[in-house]
Amino acid sequence: MSALRVVVVGAGKMGAHHARVFAVTPGAKLEAVCDVDASRAARVAAAHGAGMARTIDEAIERADLVVIATPTTMHFAHACAALVKGRYVLVEKPLCTDAAEARTLGAIARANGTEIFIGHSERFNPVVRAIARDIAGDAVLRFATRRTSDAARGEDLCLNLAVHDIDLAALFCGPRVDLRSASGDGEGAEILLDANGALARLSVARSSRRVRTIDVQTARFSYAGNLDTHQAWRDVTNLSVDRAEPLALQALATVKAISRSDPNGSPVARVADGERAVSMARKAMSLLLNNASPCQV
Repeated sequence: MSALRVVVVGAGKMGAHHARVFAVTPGAKLEAVCDVDASRAARVAAAHGAGMARTIDEAIERADLVVIATPTTMHFAHACAALVKGRYVLVEKPLCTDAAEARTLGAIARANGTEIFIGHSERFNPVVRAIARDIAGDAVLRFATRRTSDAARGEDLCLNLAVHDIDLAALFCGPRVDLRSASGDGEGAEILLDANGALARLSVARSSRRVRTIDVQTARFSYAGNLDTHQAWRDVTNLSVDRAEPLALQALATVKAISRSDPNGSPVARVADGERAVSMARKAMSLLLNNASPCQV
């Protein structure tokens, strides 16, 4: 099979990272980079020996896989344009702005014989992989995450931050996830989920101090991890954690999913995963807006 032609649409921070990893991903060839700022697209493309596409239509024509790293409000339109042309698509999280858009994208992909993947790259975090590997099928009883970030003011706190941890809750506990409650406001929130029968507690907040932690309880062990420092523990025992870059692993998993070359099934997020995360985030934010109260996280 010839190398998968990859075009990155959006040459900002995340787009530049996607271009970098796909340029060296086995089975892929970075064909071009596209951005409304042509000079920025040219710089990112030149750094990795790729060309530049001047329009979204040109980008799609040159691609087998279109990687979308544009602002969230543009995800739906850009993904639609690629999917109707039969291209595979990898969209940065969140998949889109609401669940209805997500369902529409899934339908368009199926109608055109292609597939859409979502950049929930926390799935590939070394700590997440180490804990998931050690749990090895044990049922999760409780799940908790804490995430703080200097997310842009005015952006949806849940849609931009909590989607990461909603996806992780489903990954660890099972795909049946329901919202139990959400308290706080637009600056900090605590979200409670029923995740396949397990209690999942997700804390998110805007802060200049970056924090990303995870705690998982099974019937046998308690697990804890720091997603930034790549440290993980089972009870008081250190877990072995490799340092492979999550975005690079996600790129490789996407290529394997398209080529159907992974006998264990690719762990990259699909449209159902993206729809779930967006739907739960939107429901949580709706509760916060309707019943705002300060939340310490």
